[in-house]
Amino acid sequence: MDTRDFYRIQNRKYYLYNRLENGTSEERIEVVSGLERGDFSVEHVMPQTLNADWKKSLGDDWERIHEEWCHKLANLTLTAYNSDYSNRPFKTKRDMKDGFKDSGFRMNQWIGQQPTWGESQMKEREKMLEEQFLATWPSPTTNYEPKKALPELAELDSDTEFTGRRIAAFRFIGDRYATSQWNEMEVKVLKLLCELEPAKIHSLVSSNSYPGTAFRGDEAQGFSQITNGVYAKTSSSTSSKIDLLKRVFAVCGVDAGDLAFEMPMDAEHD
Repeated sequence: MDTRDFYRIQNRKYYLYNRLENGTSEERIEVVSGLERGDFSVEHVMPQTLNADWKKSLGDDWERIHEEWCHKLANLTLTAYNSDYSNRPFKTKRDMKDGFKDSGFRMNQWIGQQPTWGESQMKEREKMLEEQFLATWPSPTTNYEPKKALPELAELDSDTEFTGRRIAAFRFIGDRYATSQWNEMEVKVLKLLCELEPAKIHSLVSSNSYPGTAFRGDEAQGFSQITNGVYAKTSSSTSSKIDLLKRVFAVCGVDAGDLAFEMPMDAEHD
């Protein structure tokens, strides 16, 4: 989080902003669909292009501050008024009609209370976001204790032979999920992809070509529900599951290397 460019992580950022904005609240803002439709956009509080007012407010070290902090998450937020905000001074963006003070996004409440915006505010917000990250995505715990060796880790796009192997967990975009069933893994991964790219997952239901033919809009034997109106075929071999996931990742534009499987080192694979 200290060095990651959160502005250029493609549609994966939609998922991050959705979780950071909504958390566990029952009053939810439809962040993903709003970003996809263009109703919302990602806003740089300190703009990408600095005018004289911004350079003056940042001080003599404005070049370093801008280069170091511009695309960090601490300087990014959600807004429905990006074109209006532009590179106006912070106080203008804060106090204008529908500015940060009046924003309907929870993540803008703290920003709207700041007297100015510079490195000290971004450092403080970075710490706040780190705490929120840890609360939203806590460090995983597991009772799994390998008896012989650490489990083999194989990415979805590797040449690993998965047939006949057992699964202990899978990792997706940095998070670890324990599971002992390939069926359970397949359903959970498709649900996570649906959070990232709901429109593309729903579009598979109406497709007449593979991988769309492995999806349907109603219940059927051998199919598992992914979300409302989307059911995926799960009564298939492990190799078929792997192939389906590869195809769906491609449809969603998600790197297959973001999914990896932990498989116990059985005797025949020692």
